[in-house]
Amino acid sequence: MSRFPRFLLFLLLCCSGAQGSVFGEHVKQAFSDDVNHAYLLELGDDALLARVNLIREAEESIKLQTFIWAADETGAFMFWELYKAAERGVKVRLLIDDLSLRGNARIVPFLAMLHKNIEIRHYNPLAENIEIGALQTLRQFTLNFGKANHRMHNKIVVVDGDYTMPDLFRELDQCADNEACMMKRIVSRGERIDEMVFVADHPGKHEDGDDLAETTESIVKLMQLAEHRIVMQTPCLVAGSKKFFSDLIEEKPDLDFIVSTNSLGAADHFYAYAFSYKNKKRYLRKFKWQIHEMKPDPPDYPLMVRAVPGVVHSDKHYTCIHSKTYLFDDDIVWLSSFNMDPRSQRLNTEAGIILRDREFFDQVDENIMRAASPTNAWTIGPRRKVPILSFFYGIVENIFSLIPIANIWPFTYSTSYALREGGEEMPFFDKRFHDNYKPVGQFPGVEMSPKAIKTRLTKAFFGPAEPII
Repeated sequence: MSRFPRFLLFLLLCCSGAQGSVFGEHVKQAFSDDVNHAYLLELGDDALLARVNLIREAEESIKLQTFIWAADETGAFMFWELYKAAERGVKVRLLIDDLSLRGNARIVPFLAMLHKNIEIRHYNPLAENIEIGALQTLRQFTLNFGKANHRMHNKIVVVDGDYTMPDLFRELDQCADNEACMMKRIVSRGERIDEMVFVADHPGKHEDGDDLAETTESIVKLMQLAEHRIVMQTPCLVAGSKKFFSDLIEEKPDLDFIVSTNSLGAADHFYAYAFSYKNKKRYLRKFKWQIHEMKPDPPDYPLMVRAVPGVVHSDKHYTCIHSKTYLFDDDIVWLSSFNMDPRSQRLNTEAGIILRDREFFDQVDENIMRAASPTNAWTIGPRRKVPILSFFYGIVENIFSLIPIANIWPFTYSTSYALREGGEEMPFFDKRFHDNYKPVGQFPGVEMSPKAIKTRLTKAFFGPAEPII
């Protein structure tokens, strides 16, 4: 699986520290000009490269906050860089969500004791001991579900208190110490930004009686202020507040709402896709969302993910959108860890950056529109109406959608479409839509695989779990 495009926002908050490299000199110059800078890193290994360079240039402290830390090649490579920084005398502090650490319960204690300058903490622990077994874990979730269900979804790196980044190796290792390589892949991407605001949720999200958390409130306000266009790119598409979006489109019927997300074949969480699939009729009819779902093997893949020398993809490889990016009108970008789902809206702590800058906006917009283009994505639209049958099918589908644990009606309102050869691109609500697009099935690129079967079953029988999954 390749996750694309992980839009990385690299913020320069003040100036000191990493000044021994071309990147450090660029940081110094940026702050001597007293302006905001941001780097749009679209490729995953560029994001990792920026992290590694920051870590290698650290002189005093490294603070890293993340939802998942896997014991894979990337996780091991990052920890080795952190260990070398600790050996130089840099204080390394890691804050990782407890559920992620419990998946590596045998490794974490060893890493925590590896060096006196390394400190590992786990957010919202289920129990005092890191390894408590499956039965004890189930017991903790059952007896204290409200607390256990709140997770930390932030991805932030802070080096020497100065630089923050929200969230191959041989080549990357060499590039991190090579001025020409760093200039080409990172420094040259830096841009002056007109306006920039950081937003983040506090650990007690909603426990203080607030109706909306900071990140949720910020995106709600931006949507309410949008005048003509909103673009969302999110791996999860599960609208938590259905009334909000219904009221929004009723108040602004000409608002253009474009969504770039994963098809089932490109989704790494089939259960999240199942609830998006379950609500497609509402998204199209009530919200007027123009939904474009990424193909698992998009033709523009080489522009989305950098090829790794010597690595051959398996037959099961697929490309996956993982970015959480929102655009408003023609100059505001909201980059974050915030999925469009109930967990991000009301449970998990999140963090994001609001930027107002036309040039930066255009770069992000171009990349999202590439992912949403007919070349790389299928368009979701209503089925062509069949006299009489479509009317009765719609009534029965509405009735079944009200039944939380038995939504088994197979004839859905919508399906996936591909642009016909010579066809004209247009929104699904255009009267000429079916003349320009051809249906390709509900789950193109997947057929009746176990993934498709599980999606249908989740949609049918697990409706009550939608807010927490």
